[in-house]
Amino acid sequence: MRIFFATDLHGSDVCFKKFCAAADFYRCDTLILGGDVTGKLLIPILVRSDDLSYRMGGASHTFPRSELENEMQRIADMGYYPVAGDEELVLRLRDRTAYEARLESEAHARARGWVEHAEQKLGGRGIPILFTLGNDDDPSVESAFRDSSVFVNGDRKVVDLNGIEVASFGWSNPTPWNTPREMPEDELEAGLRSVVTELKDPRTALFNFHAPPSQTTLDLCPQLDEDLRIVTMLGAPVQMHAGSTAVRKVIEEYTPLISLHGHIHESRNTVKLGPSIAFNAGSEYSEGVLLGVIVEPGKRKPRFTFTAG
Repeated sequence: MRIFFATDLHGSDVCFKKFCAAADFYRCDTLILGGDVTGKLLIPILVRSDDLSYRMGGASHTFPRSELENEMQRIADMGYYPVAGDEELVLRLRDRTAYEARLESEAHARARGWVEHAEQKLGGRGIPILFTLGNDDDPSVESAFRDSSVFVNGDRKVVDLNGIEVASFGWSNPTPWNTPREMPEDELEAGLRSVVTELKDPRTALFNFHAPPSQTTLDLCPQLDEDLRIVTMLGAPVQMHAGSTAVRKVIEEYTPLISLHGHIHESRNTVKLGPSIAFNAGSEYSEGVLLGVIVEPGKRKPRFTFTAG
């Protein structure tokens, strides 16, 4: 069996379409979508009589009305949620409560659009998408995937994929951003154990844990100060390990065949933890680039290939 794994799409429309196309392009039987499926930002677009404008990344952008559809799609492909309207709408969305409510509404709408796209491309073909939400995802968005015939919610469960057991857990250890789905390491360990103990044989199973194991090449990222600014030394970012001690402990104890991770976008790599092979597929969603890994579990030695496109 060939499995295609990608993670941390963060709302990128183009990356999700590429993800669905990966089944045919890479000749895979199963798709696994790691956590953090929703975007982080709402982009209000002010519509005027002659042109339109918005701010993103600290810069102003102005374009003609004829380019509205193309510009909205470009923003959606970057993982953000464009909302076009008059000055009243733009002013209203400066209120934090109104902004958060609209952001949640747009996240649900895009998730439903992804379900429709997956049904069109993969429905009836026997190619499932096993998915979990991640630490950045509001739990309510899970409902958008509930009635899909393609998406299989594996979070906190063991799912059998053509004879291969996959244990999934989409929550993470604490982050500086206080995201919706994170928990202390002791609670995370208890949650992980409650899932993996349902496996018939962990040694032949796949773990699909959003957080990577601590103190490995899968969890390196820039260190932040108390104001969430990158710490530098001699002009270079200071690196730190931000993965989970609980995840590493459970992997080393239960020794799965393969362990799949995301969360730390810049730590795309693979590492061996005892007999287990662990991967972080990485993420470049804002560039519209889909990073992934093809995994072939096999009976003896698993084979894998990192992909980008």
